[in-house]
Amino acid sequence: MAYVGKKIFACSMGTLAIQSAEPRDAEEFLFLVQKIDAETDFLVRAPGEFRMNLNEEAQFIEDKLRSKKDILLTARVNGVLAGTLGFVAGTLSRYNHKGEFGLSVLKDFWGAGIGKRLIETMFEWADANGVIKICLEVDTCNSRAISLYRTMGFVEEGYLRMDRLMETHEFRDTLLMARFNPFYSRSISNYALQARK
Repeated sequence: MAYVGKKIFACSMGTLAIQSAEPRDAEEFLFLVQKIDAETDFLVRAPGEFRMNLNEEAQFIEDKLRSKKDILLTARVNGVLAGTLGFVAGTLSRYNHKGEFGLSVLKDFWGAGIGKRLIETMFEWADANGVIKICLEVDTCNSRAISLYRTMGFVEEGYLRMDRLMETHEFRDTLLMARFNPFYSRSISNYALQARK
C-alpha cells in the first residue's frame, strides 16, 4: 500500500502537515480542486472541466491508497487543506520505472514553501520505492514553478510546442522536465567506471 504517514513542518503561515489523502478528505478535495482551477490558468483543466462527484472522488482516493506505485498527498496548514500532489507511475513494463506528478496549491498559500515540502516528501517516498525517474510537464509561462523545479534538481528534457490552446485562443508551450533517483544514478555511474577498468 502506497501510504505516506503524517510529516509535520514549520512554515511561514504556521504548521504544515503532509500525508497521504484518505477517503474522508473527498469533500475538501472537490472544493480545493474547483477553487484552484478558478485561480490559475497554468493547470491542464479549464474551470468547470473537473467533474468528479463525492463518491467518485472518495473511490479515487481509496484506489491511490491501494496502489503500490501511485501516491496522493495532502498539505494542510493549521488544519486547512492548502494543496495536493499526485504521482502516477507507468503501468507498462517498459515504463514502470518512472512516473509523473502534478502539484497544486491554493493561491492564498503561495510562497510558504508548501510545494517544496510536497515535492521533498514525494522524493523520499519515490527513492525508497524504486522510482528511477520522476517526470513533469509545466506551462512555459509558469516561471515560479519552473524556478522551483530547477532548484529541486529537475532538468529540462524538451518542449511541446503549441501544446495548449487557451480560452483566449492563445497557444502555450509545455516544458518537459525530469528528476532522476540519485541513488540509482550513482550506482549506474559506479558500474560504468568499474566496467572501464
